[in-house]
Amino acid sequence: MEVANADIQRQLAKPYTIVFRAGRQDLTTRVEVFSDVLLDRQRARLSGMVEYGHRTSDILEIRRAWFVKYNKPVYYQPKEFHQILRKAKNIIIPRKQKPAFTSELKDLLRRLQTVEPRVVPVCEGCLRKEQLTILTRRNAIKVTDDHVACITCARVDFRTDMKSLGIHLSKGMVNHLEKQLASVKSVPRMMGLLTPGFDPVREPELTLIDTLEVEDTKEGRGMNEIALPIKLKELLISEGFRKLLPIQEMVVDAGLLDGTSLLIVSSTSSGKTLLAEMAGVPKAMNGAKMLYLSPLVALTNEKYEVVKKRYKSLGLRVGIRVGMSRLAVSKEHPVIVDTSVSGSDIICATYEALDVLLRTGA
Repeated sequence: MEVANADIQRQLAKPYTIVFRAGRQDLTTRVEVFSDVLLDRQRARLSGMVEYGHRTSDILEIRRAWFVKYNKPVYYQPKEFHQILRKAKNIIIPRKQKPAFTSELKDLLRRLQTVEPRVVPVCEGCLRKEQLTILTRRNAIKVTDDHVACITCARVDFRTDMKSLGIHLSKGMVNHLEKQLASVKSVPRMMGLLTPGFDPVREPELTLIDTLEVEDTKEGRGMNEIALPIKLKELLISEGFRKLLPIQEMVVDAGLLDGTSLLIVSSTSSGKTLLAEMAGVPKAMNGAKMLYLSPLVALTNEKYEVVKKRYKSLGLRVGIRVGMSRLAVSKEHPVIVDTSVSGSDIICATYEALDVLLRTGA
């Protein structure tokens, strides 16, 4: 017992913070001693209990107090414990675990002339581990509609929620989402990101990676102003291509229709395929051959069907070569039959199929 008491006195010789929270029995509080520097997730130096009672005048007083060391209680007389309270640099009462008699406890501490106690929000998950994290705007994360935790405990809840929904992500992806959690400060919003029906446009705070400055762009010319064959222009206008998009305007200005060799790199749905048709179809109408190449059989076949239907009225013949005619495929994947390309004006092919055509002289 003397060793335990000596260890307690060594801990109390350093500056400290005392935390009072509700005990399981009436007129009791749990008491914990932490460092006077209020760092996140700091561990308790000491923990124990305080029992209270009322004088005949209904004034609250301490009846018995003790700290637990080496699994044994070390008891203190009320006057000794009063002195421990007076030396505390901070006295904190967790907002969600404050005793039912908090106002009387504050009055008792005022009479003992301690520092003024503060009722503050703290992380409940940390308290269960005898750790202390005072919640502020800096570190508070919403876990449910009525529960807030520190970032470390919120990450644990976030991983638990993902596991319960059967969501398995790579370590790198989980780390990225946890960084976003620290910024967004809401586990429910982060879980919404991972559920079906999530609209990324409505939550830019979760999905926006970067922002690019928009440069001044010229308004696209009308299709009637482009130097294309009249029949081709009428066909494109009838299909809804009435104006050039910004990228298309830039490429036409760069010499697309003048025979200039161009490598066009742009984002999806910016109009690259139409540019290829604007350059190639007029030549196909004059007897040359136009090649559409794709690395994928499905994409090549899709383009073949579109081009064949679109330019049938111009009298252009469209052929396809993907090489599936030579493969044994299941009924679920019907064969795409290669057509003759010798008489085709437009040829849709995969890279491998074109390589065979060139090697065989077809």
